[in-house]
Amino acid sequence: MRTYLIVALAVLGIFVTPVFAQLGSQAFPDVNFSNENITDAKITVAETAFSNPGLLPDSPLYFFKRVKENAQLFLTFNEEQKAKLHLELAKTRLSEARALVEKNKTREVETAVNEFSDEVDKLEASQGIGRNVSAFVKDTNETLEKSRIVLALVLQKVPDQAKPAIERALNNTVEKKVRIEINSNETDSEKAKIRIEEKTKRELEKNNEIKDTVRKIKERSESEKQNITRSETTRTSEIIEKTKSETERTVREISTQTANRIGKSLPSIEK
Repeated sequence: MRTYLIVALAVLGIFVTPVFAQLGSQAFPDVNFSNENITDAKITVAETAFSNPGLLPDSPLYFFKRVKENAQLFLTFNEEQKAKLHLELAKTRLSEARALVEKNKTREVETAVNEFSDEVDKLEASQGIGRNVSAFVKDTNETLEKSRIVLALVLQKVPDQAKPAIERALNNTVEKKVRIEINSNETDSEKAKIRIEEKTKRELEKNNEIKDTVRKIKERSESEKQNITRSETTRTSEIIEKTKSETERTVREISTQTANRIGKSLPSIEK
């Protein structure tokens, strides 16, 4: 049975790998996501991190993408590698949601966001993200922090009926991020529980700040784009007016010169 799955996975790779493989090879600028300030650079990096979803649910080949993902999970036995795969799948689902919101496919956005949360849940429950994997925990926390920003961006663009699903995913991301961070370095379970409760409360309150800051930054960015567009339009109008004025002046000069020449030639014609 496993041999057949391996062969099937290889065949599916022909259709899916070119787009799916890109998810793990994105390069990000050196932006510190450990501090609390939300900046333009952070938003840009977060958007870039979730900018390449590959095949989308509205593609007729999307089925093969999901079959391959399930086969990869089935054939991954190392717990840490399986946890990393859940992290990649979470990134994939949120990348899909971000792309789908631009296509105004609200129902598909909700589905993708819910599946993103499912992968985050599986990631947090995985034995592969326990202690002694500090590098992976750091990567996970940074990815989930980027996810908060992307979810805040998606939240702005979806209609009201879809907002509760995005809000739930945003809160769940915070809760799981805190649990992963604290459980990975706290050996005392009681202390860990207290720290998780305290930090989760603070981070959930921070969500409102993130949403507000993201909204203001995006509004400012849109305003700047509009100003640039208006400036370019004004400059174009000025160039057109200048060209029109110069053309009219040239036509008048040519007309005057022509009239003068005709006037000079009339006496000789009369003679």
